[in-house]
Amino acid sequence: MLIIKSSNSPSNYKKIKDSLQEYNKAHSPYLKDNSSYGKSINFYAEIDGKMVGGTLCEIIYNWVYVEYLFVDERMRGQDIGTKILEKIEEYAKENNLTGMYTETFDFQARPFYEKYGFKVVGCYENMPPNSKLWLLQKQL
Repeated sequence: MLIIKSSNSPSNYKKIKDSLQEYNKAHSPYLKDNSSYGKSINFYAEIDGKMVGGTLCEIIYNWVYVEYLFVDERMRGQDIGTKILEKIEEYAKENNLTGMYTETFDFQARPFYEKYGFKVVGCYENMPPNSKLWLLQKQL
């Protein structure tokens, strides 16, 4: 008898993720031979010993996924975010990656990413309610 259970167990999370990644590797020539899949790359900006911004990224299918990019609100408008993106792009080019992608809410940084050359490739409506989640990419 099939039973569906709810679980937030770290071991169940790992088992599900690892199982899907094993399946994907078995069926994708790219993934079979690519050891950088899932590799984290992170950069941060510092002024006078204090972190004022940073990014958490992951390599997924030969793309850099910019999962988080944050600049202290008091430091915005000083090109810190742009310099962080430049560092990510430099890394991507040095490692022959295809491009960079991210998502941002309509109340966050869509114009910032577009100014840097990202293109909108999709949008989720009402995520969160009464907002939009924009999907963006930049091919290199």
